[in-house]
Amino acid sequence: MKLIFFLATLLILPPVIIVSRNGDVIEILPMLLSSTGFALLLYALVNLLKKMNITVAVTMGVLLLMSALLIRYLLGFLYDFSGRGYGSEFFAHTNRTSIEIGLQEYNREAWVVLIVFSLFVFFATRLIKNQDEIAIFPSLGILAISLPLIYSGASASPELQFVQAYNRYTQVNQSDQALSIEAIRTQSNAMLDAVRLTQTLPIQKAELQASLPEKPLNLILIYLESFNEVFSNNKHYPGLTPYIDALKKRHHSFEQIRSSGYVTIEGIANSQCGTLVNMEYANSSLITRKGRLPDLPCLGDILQTAGYDQTFLGGAGLAFAGKGAFFREHGYDKVLGWKHWENSGFKRFNEWGLSDRELFSQAFKIINQRHEQAKPFNVTMLTLGMHTPGFVYDRCPLYTSETDKPFVNAIHCTDYLLGQFVDKLEQGGILNNTVLYIQADHGSFVTPAIVKQLGKSVADTRLLTLMAVPDFIPPGPTGFREKSVGTNLNMVASLLDVLRIKYNTGFIFAKSHFKDRPTQDYFVTRRHDYTPAQRIRNDRYRCDDPDRTAPPALPLDDCDKNRIMQAVTALNLSYARGHDADSRICEFAAEVAISDDSETIKIKWGNQNLSDILCHPLYLIPLLTPKPGKQIFVH
Repeated sequence: MKLIFFLATLLILPPVIIVSRNGDVIEILPMLLSSTGFALLLYALVNLLKKMNITVAVTMGVLLLMSALLIRYLLGFLYDFSGRGYGSEFFAHTNRTSIEIGLQEYNREAWVVLIVFSLFVFFATRLIKNQDEIAIFPSLGILAISLPLIYSGASASPELQFVQAYNRYTQVNQSDQALSIEAIRTQSNAMLDAVRLTQTLPIQKAELQASLPEKPLNLILIYLESFNEVFSNNKHYPGLTPYIDALKKRHHSFEQIRSSGYVTIEGIANSQCGTLVNMEYANSSLITRKGRLPDLPCLGDILQTAGYDQTFLGGAGLAFAGKGAFFREHGYDKVLGWKHWENSGFKRFNEWGLSDRELFSQAFKIINQRHEQAKPFNVTMLTLGMHTPGFVYDRCPLYTSETDKPFVNAIHCTDYLLGQFVDKLEQGGILNNTVLYIQADHGSFVTPAIVKQLGKSVADTRLLTLMAVPDFIPPGPTGFREKSVGTNLNMVASLLDVLRIKYNTGFIFAKSHFKDRPTQDYFVTRRHDYTPAQRIRNDRYRCDDPDRTAPPALPLDDCDKNRIMQAVTALNLSYARGHDADSRICEFAAEVAISDDSETIKIKWGNQNLSDILCHPLYLIPLLTPKPGKQIFVH
């Protein structure tokens, strides 16, 4: 019985810790049943295997136990880190780079985990070896008891959550290739009738037309990493965001804009394209051309067609989550990330890349240059400082000297850097003919560490959203409607409205926040839905009736949410028909250039020079034309 008690204790302890730290995220009774059932199952299997070979019994018992413990303790770490359990995001981040960053950030914790697991292995091995054997029939009886216990507690089993999340991550969602694009769009549009705020679907990007007003405006678009609205005017920390508080008084503040996304690339793509992108592969969802919806008109495409010069700046690497490829795919002329800054002589601030202080400085230089040109420009940038656990840069004032509040200081630092940047724009006269739009990419992760610093209000997913427009730009017929409720899906239509761009496409969800009053107050996001009064939780993976035929009705239940999201995915994919889901692009790993001295081709992959291997005149894929008549072709 010692072995059963030991196994059950080890299996029950991690979920108990998770519940104690994160609230009712795991059901207690099913968790106890499944853990007890799994302990009995292990006990029975070990006894049956010992009849055959004690070495096999010990090896299998220890491997199964350690696998279960690893899954359970990892689940606890995920809740502490992101406020969520197993999902596609976990598998997307399970790669060498993420592991290296994790070990650097949590080096001491990693050693503690290694030591603890070594002790578990030692004691489990001793107990299994020394456990008195029981007869075959009692072992089979225990085995029979364990199975219904596991089944009855399956809903709270971390192992089952792990398997289900992996299946969702690896499952490819395909629209019905037998249907025409028109049929898919007709069916999907009918399914989405209850939740879409627009009537006209997007056209194919190849058919896009757009034109400038007589006096075009420039655009500066700033995505602030994980910056919730509740961080400003925060009751726990008076004066935490003095610059943002001042900007709200001088310009336009929209305090009821909800987040439609949960990770950076999702928030960017949703707001730029006015749709809910398919995030089944989490941060790997947009690394393929098909995932980036190449035929869907987005903000950058429309501005490019209208004649804008467009630049994106970010401190991190562009390869992560397909961010750089997304901007290139959708109209941006220059896309600058960590490789560019490294080649320009900058040093890493941390594992992610360039500091926000340097990023704002470089952005201002580019904006100054563009402002001297006649062609209108769009400069888009993405900060890093609010990424968990929060970063403070050189010359940023500290809000508090308490070392256990890095996120609070990160908020204060981001506020300072943003305020200094906007002050320079105003003093330089740049905002006299430029729209400045500031919005968080997504809400902050609700982790125990952040909740401890900022309270439960951090779960409020309203995004900080600010806009400055030149004085001569009048508001729309209904004003700028700063108090109305919406999501960041409306950003693309709202910005085009303020910029006075004429274009010939609709959007899947986006509707101008300034011109068109929503026909109803129900807003769909990937995990939750919103009304002005409440958040509605509907888990589209919990659906016992996925094939119901009645039109979805509001508020959406689990099954209707499942159907709605399937329809959104099918509609999105109709703008990627014919693009291979696995067609990665070279920019993720290869660096291609012409030698300045010899004009020879150089292709670098990591630290390896592959020029001789990859260059071949038979493979006609032009990557670069340095001079007329000279092209690079790679295999």
